[in-house]
Amino acid sequence: MKAVPVTVAKQVSSVVEKFRAKYGANDVKKYYSKFDAAVLAQMMGSNKKN
Repeated sequence: MKAVPVTVAKQVSSVVEKFRAKYGANDVKKYYSKFDAAVLAQMMGSNKKN
């Protein structure tokens, strides 16, 4: 897995909005107090072909 921290406000805001859409604004507010960073994670898959 490759992970990169994101601190650009516009990109972080995009992630926060996706969390709110999926989990609801109240739950996001309940579990997250700061919205100043996010993590971009990419799963590294195998290139095997079956």
